[in-house]
Amino acid sequence: VTYRRDRSSGLGGGVLCYVSSSIQSYLLSPSVVLCSDFEFEVVCILLRPKFLPRPFSCLVVGVLYVPPWYNSETCRALRLYILSCIDLFRTKYSQPGFIICGDFNSFDTDFCQHILHCVQLVKKPTRGLRTLDKFYTDCNAFYNEAVILPPLGRSDHNCVFVSSHCCHRPIV
Repeated sequence: VTYRRDRSSGLGGGVLCYVSSSIQSYLLSPSVVLCSDFEFEVVCILLRPKFLPRPFSCLVVGVLYVPPWYNSETCRALRLYILSCIDLFRTKYSQPGFIICGDFNSFDTDFCQHILHCVQLVKKPTRGLRTLDKFYTDCNAFYNEAVILPPLGRSDHNCVFVSSHCCHRPIV
């Protein structure tokens, strides 16, 4: 199943997420009024795999692209948008696990660790000598450190592969 959010103006851009058809998944459309003046390149997906470790009832995955030209006001609004979405999903779903991943460019992601208590699983550079592509989760105990693979096609970013190590069954 393919989930995407294409950039509405300009060339290129947008985000895309593929989910195996064996995993029950739904597109989430959070209506966060505080950030209605901005159009972020974010897609949110609810995953309900057959096997999830306790205490998680589902996984909420946010895939995003942060263009390098975002100014401080837009970055602040994006941070507020992410935090508001997480709050919304925490109230809507019982004990969800969270994954926030994508190309963050120079976006300050300290709030993911300090406020959301997520752990960054990408420990090596993903584009040149910089780590632009990141994978944050609050259920890090069930995932291995990310493996960095060569780029696909003409991409200048390496691929990031994150696998689970829970229960000897694939969870995502």
